[in-house]
Amino acid sequence: MKKIIYILLFTLIFAIAACSTNDSDSNGTSSNGEPLSAVKDSTKPYVKGVKNVDVLNTHGSIEGLERMQSFYDNLKNGIPSNLRIVHYTIEGDPIVTDLTYNGESLEVKDDTTRDAFGSGEIRTNSCSNMIEEVTPTNTSYIAVGCNGGASGNEEILNISYNMSQQDLFEFELKYGVNLENEVNTKTNTTKKVISADETKVISDFILAANVKQEVYKRLVFANYLADKDFETTCDSKESMNYFLIVHINGGKREFRWSACDQSNGGKKFTEIAEYIISQSEK
Repeated sequence: MKKIIYILLFTLIFAIAACSTNDSDSNGTSSNGEPLSAVKDSTKPYVKGVKNVDVLNTHGSIEGLERMQSFYDNLKNGIPSNLRIVHYTIEGDPIVTDLTYNGESLEVKDDTTRDAFGSGEIRTNSCSNMIEEVTPTNTSYIAVGCNGGASGNEEILNISYNMSQQDLFEFELKYGVNLENEVNTKTNTTKKVISADETKVISDFILAANVKQEVYKRLVFANYLADKDFETTCDSKESMNYFLIVHINGGKREFRWSACDQSNGGKKFTEIAEYIISQSEK
């Protein structure tokens, strides 16, 4: 009887192994024939027809900014690195920019062959360095000392966060275990529960323009226009919860999450919420 059980168990293990082999053969390809290295990485942006994308710029909504910063930090420290950036055109075609830093110089390769309205060519530029230009309303990464480009420079990525260019930017933040506290720039009010018997309400609250500008900047860097999959429940019943409504021009974005969310997006939004709270209490 034991021998029969062992035979059945061996057969089951062999079947599982066979299924795994079908998903990736000995040549390192997936079931659809692509190399395993080309299979979509869920932590990176997805662009149809373009593999291994690190940063995706969709008309100003930028995903993967932390990878851009990491590449720049590596370049400053002389660490060889690669980065692939995709910019979508207005028509929705991807333009690919590959950055290769070998520890001494920077190569910039622009591929417009997928752009139906572009030049349809691949252009390679050799540059000496990259700089990061930061202003209160804009951050740009610029390759400098290049063989081509205007004045020997080529802008690689531009992040705009000029709040004054928006027709409307206001937000409502509710926070607390039961979302009992609130900071609301739309109605110019704040509410803070001090104790079971005391609630402090300010009805003529005005948040400084430079603070609102900083909040907008942080939201842009957190790519707030993209869909977010936040964690909203925690093991602890005393965990801080957040509900943020961003009013931008004629629309709005809503976000619910808890302080227990330790994802990259969760941490960024918690930092934004805590910044708003700290500034509102000054």
